[in-house]
Amino acid sequence: MTLLPCSDLFGEASVFSIEPSVQNYDEAIFRPMSKTIFLDKDNGWGLYAADGLIIDEAAYRRGSAKALVGQSEIYYDDCDVFDSNESCVYFGPIIPHYGHFLVTTLARLWFVLREVKNGRKLLVHSDHRPEDYFANPYMGPLLRAAGLSVENFTSPAGVTRYRNILVPSPAFVEQLCAFRSYVEPMHAIGQVIIGDRIPARTERFAYLSKSKLPKGSVAKIMSEDILEKILSSSNFDVIYPESLSLEEQISVFYKYKAVVGFVGSAFHSHIFCDNPSEIYGLSLESFINSNLVLLDRLNGVKGAYLDSTQHLIAVQEEGYLITKQIKDPGLMAREILSAIGAKSPEVHSAVSPRSRRKNGSSSMSLFSHFLDNNGRPIHKSGHYFFAYERHFAKYKGQPCTFLEIGAGNGGSSQMWKRWFGPLTRIVTIDINPVCQQYSDEQVEVRIGDQSDPVFLQSLLDEFGTFDAVLDDGSHHMDHVPATFEFLYPRIAPNGVYMIEDMHTAYWANYGGGLGAPNSMVEHFKHMIDRLNATHVHDGSIPADDFTRSTLAMTAYDSILVFEKTPYANKIMRIVGDENLRVNY
Repeated sequence: MTLLPCSDLFGEASVFSIEPSVQNYDEAIFRPMSKTIFLDKDNGWGLYAADGLIIDEAAYRRGSAKALVGQSEIYYDDCDVFDSNESCVYFGPIIPHYGHFLVTTLARLWFVLREVKNGRKLLVHSDHRPEDYFANPYMGPLLRAAGLSVENFTSPAGVTRYRNILVPSPAFVEQLCAFRSYVEPMHAIGQVIIGDRIPARTERFAYLSKSKLPKGSVAKIMSEDILEKILSSSNFDVIYPESLSLEEQISVFYKYKAVVGFVGSAFHSHIFCDNPSEIYGLSLESFINSNLVLLDRLNGVKGAYLDSTQHLIAVQEEGYLITKQIKDPGLMAREILSAIGAKSPEVHSAVSPRSRRKNGSSSMSLFSHFLDNNGRPIHKSGHYFFAYERHFAKYKGQPCTFLEIGAGNGGSSQMWKRWFGPLTRIVTIDINPVCQQYSDEQVEVRIGDQSDPVFLQSLLDEFGTFDAVLDDGSHHMDHVPATFEFLYPRIAPNGVYMIEDMHTAYWANYGGGLGAPNSMVEHFKHMIDRLNATHVHDGSIPADDFTRSTLAMTAYDSILVFEKTPYANKIMRIVGDENLRVNY
């Protein structure tokens, strides 16, 4: 079992440098939250325009579908409406959960703090009085550190009409996107709370434990206490976030070289640090909530989110939404130490270039490079990265020539360049001349038809033998098999040839279909027999160069991989003391 990067995101994670929009409404209807129904089940609350439509800048939405959390897209009834002459700016909902409070309740601080100075009241949705959330152990300190007091807030108990109200859009939309303007007030809050008491960065690691969380919490990890003891003997300090003050929680992300643990909202506290530790989060699923990735991208955090599902089994424990049992705490501890050790940089500032080994290759996972991309777009399925790292890792930091068929928008060649390191020469081909602009000092772009043998031969003449090939080109069955038949015999004797997006082999508009004779998947099936031709004793499938040069064929969902070897040790032999043989 290996702790591999999570294969997918739950949600989206776009980050924008522009400021969110702000609108002034001459008339808005405030509908309060219910005091007996939790906000996600309460369809009556919200801020609505005069025509009954929800004001989009004020809506609490999540995910790519922009689904409302409670509220209604349109709401109108004949209830009594109170008129208010207060000059207000909309603050948003007060959510009594640490993670949601940070990313949603505080998502309009970027704008509202300016308006408080101009004398405007902050209009909030809450099922409690302002005095109550200022008495909360984390809400109160955070709001006060932002320079706010109870007197700044208003939250009427009945339906209220406001005139001339400013409504800023949130700078963080859960599981969808965030704006860089979210960060400045969060750093300012952190500076007020921690002051000049920022601890020096150490060489130790922190493990954030859930083992002492009370019933009613989201997750319980059985045998986590054993994992803690093992890690404690390996340069780790075990931290119980719920036992710390807010200042102590923030200090963790200044003090330690890296912070590790099963993911949860305790990891959100790094947003208050201007130089946070690396983070290695252990996910209970194969995917990771994109809120974590959004915060990391906003704050320049390095690290990875690791799929721990192979190390866990589901069990029942009353009082928790999710309960998992660690199968083998010793093995999991070794895997954690391996992941951290593989990514231990010599420079200790989390915002410095920390991801290079001595040979220049990246110590970050390829999937982390994909998630960190803020340059030219890259279009990949999350599960592809398991295959990439499994078959291409041997080329990291080594002199090699990598052929990428299909340039896309130019982002993938940059991802490969960062991951492989400066010793790899990357050749990218595409039929679209616009892709020529993606050339740089390490990426050579050539324009041509991937199925044209004359063009392919010109590449070999110019660049020599390719060590590895990734076909992410047209995905059409008129092209993919022809490219393979020409290039595969001509790649390096120990080369790797990978073809992705082969779901198109089942699509008629790509020349495919189940059982279609020209389908690359059908070719692959027949090549399994060629791979094993030496075992076909009737001679109906003679061994050929493919048989002799190919070590392995691997099929994944939408990916086919061929691995060559200059010497396949396919001779059966018996070793050991012949005198001990008792069978055959």
